[in-house]
Formats: sequence, C-alpha cells, structure tokens
Amino acid sequence: MRMKRRIVLICGAVLFVTAFWLPAVAVSPPSGNPNPGWACAWLTAYGSLQKAPYFREDDYPTIKARVLNQASWTLSGWISPLVAILLVLSLGNWSPRARRTIAIAIPFLMVAPFIFFFFAKCHPLAGHFVWMAGSLLIAGAEICQGPVRKSDESEPVTFRLG
Repeated sequence: MRMKRRIVLICGAVLFVTAFWLPAVAVSPPSGNPNPGWACAWLTAYGSLQKAPYFREDDYPTIKARVLNQASWTLSGWISPLVAILLVLSLGNWSPRARRTIAIAIPFLMVAPFIFFFFAKCHPLAGHFVWMAGSLLIAGAEICQGPVRKSDESEPVTFRLG
C-alpha cells in the first residue's frame, strides 16, 4: 500500500472515530442535549429494519413521502458499517473489487441522512460533518488509487505435482 494512501486512510479513520463522540444531530425545535454520533450510529444501524423515529403519519400526507423517509433512514443505517468494513479491507489490502464497490457506494449513500433530516426536522451538527469527512476520506483513498488490475485480485493457490 502506498504511503500517501495509508496516511489518508489513517486520517479518515481518526476523523471517523472522533465523530462518534461529538454532537451530531439536534432535533428541531431544540429539545435539550443534541445526540452524539455514537447514538445516531446505533439508532440508525439497529433501527434500519424498523420504523423510523420521528415518523408521524400526519407529517407525511403521501405514501411517497413515507417511503422516502423510511428508505433514507434505512440507508443511513448502513453507512457506518460499510465504512468500517471498507477500512478493515483497505488496511489489510484484501479484496480490491469489494473495496472499490463499497467505496463507490458510500458517497451516494451520504445523501440519505440529509433526506431524513429534512423529513424529521433535524439539524446536522459538527459531529455529522466530521463523520462525513472521515467516511469520504476513507472511501476517497480507495477510489483515487486507480483502476483495479487483474494482478491485484487474489488468485487461488494451486500446486502442481510433478
């Protein structure tokens, strides 16, 4: 692994992990303490297959708005686990095609929290932006390294007798 890529990955990992202790989201109107990043990550990852919080059917007059809110909540819940998987795969230099696929998906998934914030009347705080910066650095280190070559793929080990 090239040194610049490793430095970008480590910087991204530091930002990504630090963001979990920073205030990440405030519910509007402000209801006291903002939610820290770890609470947001836990709620979205654990609740990604459940009904979204702050989901009042009165706020969503159409089925399209309800589906969009639930989809954005679910997609938001998969970002942190995917970034963690990408970080482990990148530091171990394993599975280049899987790394590239995950890295390309992450920036597209970053739109989902903002859709949810809009519907849930939440406001992102510093922790959310630090989390995004760390996630995008980790993904960007993989995307910007160039095309995946066939020689990068792990080949099965074969032995010949004779």
